[in-house]
Amino acid sequence: MFVTRPASPPLRPFLTNVWYSKGRRSVSAERVLPTGDAHVVFSLGPDGIRLLDGDGQGDDQGNGHPSAATAVLAGPRATYYDKLTGGDTWTVGAMLRPAALRALAGVPAGEVAQRHTPLANLWGEAMTRRSEQALAEARTANEALLILESLLAARLPPHPALHPAVAHALVRFESTNSIATVARETGYSHRRFLALFRDDVGLPPKLFCRVARFQRTLELARSDRIALADVALESGFSDQPHLNRDFREFTGLTPSTYLRLATPRAHHVPLSNSFS
Repeated sequence: MFVTRPASPPLRPFLTNVWYSKGRRSVSAERVLPTGDAHVVFSLGPDGIRLLDGDGQGDDQGNGHPSAATAVLAGPRATYYDKLTGGDTWTVGAMLRPAALRALAGVPAGEVAQRHTPLANLWGEAMTRRSEQALAEARTANEALLILESLLAARLPPHPALHPAVAHALVRFESTNSIATVARETGYSHRRFLALFRDDVGLPPKLFCRVARFQRTLELARSDRIALADVALESGFSDQPHLNRDFREFTGLTPSTYLRLATPRAHHVPLSNSFS
């Protein structure tokens, strides 16, 4: 059973969506591709969240072996990671907008980026256990999602807490990738702007824009409308080899391999024994 829906209206400045998943299936490995977003996830099943140290980026758990946690904050990433799925799964989670990160993590977003951090390290053991207990008592998926939203709402500020320069940049980066131009528009020095952006968003502006371009590339490549060479041009790459290099960096796969393995969930790829 998998249920997802947009966040409740009062929480939409902070959360994009919430989800609930419960069931049993055979254990397999999958690759999770970067979105640049962060999420909070509670695993209420017996197997926890099992991460594989496949990309060498490191997590706060695990030393090259599968690791398990019951509640984590997955920070903004520009790298893929591998995980084990299946077994008795029962998870509840939320995708976060940048405005939620500092409030929920208690530290600048840059300090939790590119890694999974046990929620107990950020919220404390007692608060994390109380949250897990409340979610475990939910009788339906909708009830679990409402409980999760109430737990997160209790930790969020009444209004989005992004620095004005960062809020401006996020809007501008929808239409331009010129870091220098956007920094100049904010009135801050280039160096100060980079620090502000990383503290609130988790990724440096240039890397954030590259991940955003990768998202557009995925969407176009999955549409079956155009050839990969045209995908490259529409996504802003100079040519297809440039697209291929970025695609492999973000996925560990070539575009053709990704499309062969693709599932309805664009950022989740089942792992096979070899990739070409």
